[in-house]
This record gives sequence, structure tokens and C-alpha cells, in this order.
Amino acid sequence: MNNKLKFQALLARNKNLVNIVIILLGVLMTIVGFILPNDTIPSSVLVSIGLSFLSTGLVALLMLMTIDSKDADEREQMFLEWGIAEIYQTRSQMNSHTAKAYPCMKKEFQQIAFGVKSLRDAYDSLFVEKVKKGLKIRFITIHPDSPFLLEREKIENKQPGEIRKTIVDLIAWIEKLQKIAKKSSNVQIRFYDSLPLDFYSKIDDNLYVGPYLYGKESQQTISYRFSPIGKGYKYYTEYFETIWNDKMMKDLETVKTELQQKEVK
Repeated sequence: MNNKLKFQALLARNKNLVNIVIILLGVLMTIVGFILPNDTIPSSVLVSIGLSFLSTGLVALLMLMTIDSKDADEREQMFLEWGIAEIYQTRSQMNSHTAKAYPCMKKEFQQIAFGVKSLRDAYDSLFVEKVKKGLKIRFITIHPDSPFLLEREKIENKQPGEIRKTIVDLIAWIEKLQKIAKKSSNVQIRFYDSLPLDFYSKIDDNLYVGPYLYGKESQQTISYRFSPIGKGYKYYTEYFETIWNDKMMKDLETVKTELQQKEVK
């Protein structure tokens, strides 16, 4: 995948060169066609294709030379530099790509989200299989008793406690995976107590990010995919590490204790 993206970037930066090569190829084929004996099929085919290449290359080259494409080139270069591989109108559209990435994951899965009920329902058996083989999982979610979670439920027009339940279920799911993982330390979860962070999902070298918007369910929110060779990938993976290691984050045992104490009260 990296080589393909690098090749696409190379072509984008050398549009004039590509068209010159097409023109030269057309000239060469035309000359060879005229050199071959007349009234033969190879001669006619080469001349026809050569003239077609020549005319196409000339038209494209003239358009590039006459149209001021500086702004377009700068925008294209920016996308390539930051590695924006795709933009999805909704996260549900993004799922068509993640559906291909999940079965292939081998090294790690990282996520910042809420309770990911749809993920657990759809891929539970796959994650069970993967963690047994050594897949490392790190999950960041909001504390189930955070006051900010109550506000998020209102914003998404959810019933009180609806999102909270998905997070409690997520905790149980993580504990299940820890018990069957190759190493229990391979599966970890941490909790924040603040305004919701942006959605973040890393499946090996596939990185997806997106905001949590007011009045929209998370599955109906715009999202982006970044390639591993761009600045965006580096920016967001470093961001994840910063959040993960923040001293304000709480581990699983701390949150379980707090939940148990609340139940006793």
C-alpha cells in the first residue's frame, strides 16, 4: 500500500513529465509504423495508436501549460503531504473499509470512542481469535459516571444511561479478552473524565479519525482515513500516545473500584 501511494504522489508531482513521455511514445510508435511495410496491419495499428497518443499528450500538456493550476497543485500537494487517503461523509460509510481491515489485523488495535456496541456485536469472535494470536489492544473511553457523558447522551438524543451501558458492557468485553489473550497485558483500557475526545481508530497501519458533532450520532459523523506515510498519521498516533500516558487517565481497576463503591452507596 505504501509503494502504491508513493507512486501516486510521484505521478501527481510530475504531470508534465508524464505527458511528455506519452507524446514521445506516440512519436516513436508513429515512426515505427511508417517504417514498416505499408498496407500491413501492424503498420496501420502502430500509426493509429501513435497518433492517438501524440494528440492526447499534446492536448493534456497544452492544458497544463495554459491553465493556472498553482492553487490546485498546492491543494493536491497538501493532501499528499498529510496523507489524507479518504473522506467519509459518515462513519457508517467508513465501515466498508474497516470491514476489510479487521480480518487482516495482526499487530495492534487502538481506539478512542464510547462503547462501540456495533463493533463488539459484529467482530466479537474475530477479536477473540486475534488476541489469542497476540493482537495488542489499547482502548480509551470516557468514565461511565462522567457528567460529560450525561451531556453527550442529551446531545445525541439518547435515553439517560444508554451510552453509559455500552461503556459498562465494553469493560466486561475487555475483561473477557484479557482472560483469553496470549498475554493479559496485551489488552488494556483507560478512562478520561472530560469533554469527549475525537473518534480515533488504528487497525495496524490503517488510521481513521473524526469528530463528535453536536446533535449527530457518532455513526452519522464525517470521518477521515490517513495513510501511514503522511503527516496526519504521525500527528494522530503521537496524540494517542500523549493521551494514553496522561497522568489524569484512570486504569481499569481504579474505575471498577469506583463503580463498585457507588453501587454500595
